[in-house]
Amino acid sequence: MIGSEAALAAVLSHAPRPKSVSAPLLAALGHVAARDVKSPQPSPLFDNYAMDGFAFSSASSATAAAGSPVRLRVTGAVRAGDAVGPLGSGEAVRIMTGAALPFGADTVLPNERVLTDRDTLVLLEPVRAGENVRYRAEELKKGDVLLRKGAPIHAAAVGILAGFGIRTVEAYEFQRVAVIATGNELRSPGEALGPAQIYNSNSWMIHAALVQMGIRPMFCKRVGDHAVHIKRLLKFALAQADVVILSGGVSVGGADPVKPLLRDLGVRTLFWKVSQKPGKPLFLASSRRRSSSAFRAIRRRCSPIFTSTFIPRSAACPDSRSRACAAKSSRWKSRSRPIPRNPSARVNKKRDLKIH
Repeated sequence: MIGSEAALAAVLSHAPRPKSVSAPLLAALGHVAARDVKSPQPSPLFDNYAMDGFAFSSASSATAAAGSPVRLRVTGAVRAGDAVGPLGSGEAVRIMTGAALPFGADTVLPNERVLTDRDTLVLLEPVRAGENVRYRAEELKKGDVLLRKGAPIHAAAVGILAGFGIRTVEAYEFQRVAVIATGNELRSPGEALGPAQIYNSNSWMIHAALVQMGIRPMFCKRVGDHAVHIKRLLKFALAQADVVILSGGVSVGGADPVKPLLRDLGVRTLFWKVSQKPGKPLFLASSRRRSSSAFRAIRRRCSPIFTSTFIPRSAACPDSRSRACAAKSSRWKSRSRPIPRNPSARVNKKRDLKIH
């Protein structure tokens, strides 16, 4: 028997490392960046205006006063995306937000602060250079980090990367998880209960917790206390999944066959029993590169073990052994989707994603 802190450390240290793949930007939504993403260009890419108004040289307004206005000839209009030519002395152009700064102009006066007389801009006071101008590389320089390794790829991150022309990103894949609940007494919600039977809630809760983290279980199955059936399902799960979660069958009763069956399948016991109540008969084992966990009770007091058992090690804290890192990892994976895999490697969704 070990303490809960040691159990958590064992779970985290044996969690399989996530693989990184190059994924299309939208497919990586909800995942975690596997490396720093650097800006391929400065931002803004060119000097541009932040307001609708009139662009001109601030030097032209140096002598402007209420009693001695300066008049500038408006030569045209510049919209976002327009190619712009140079601006002559004594000239101004009507300009839209985001438009490139014409050569010879260094300031813009918003529409609500200007006076116009047909095609003439009337200035009643000097205007400072740089007003309402966004200069090239003012926000970011080429090579600056846009998204750091370990950062969540959420909607805002997708927008930022797309704004720099980035179509793919290196991201960590979620682990393949299989969920198995054992017990002759279990029935699915909606089914009629027989004598001494109860509803299977653990599988539903585990499935929901995984989906909240963005992990779609490969399958979520309920099986009775029949060694042959359990062993067949365990063998399949260990061959296909990165993590296998079992509910039931690991206590000391005569109808708890999971541990000996796992031993027969070549798994190595890491610990059995944790000094906590409820949740004492908790079991962790590893099979080559995969880990299996089994427990009899899931309640609030043992939720840290429950949580860390089912979360692949956080990409941001790959060497962490703390509850904080596990909790952070779960927050990052909320409401997300797995990166699409090779279609030939997919499971039969109609068969395998049904909760029995």
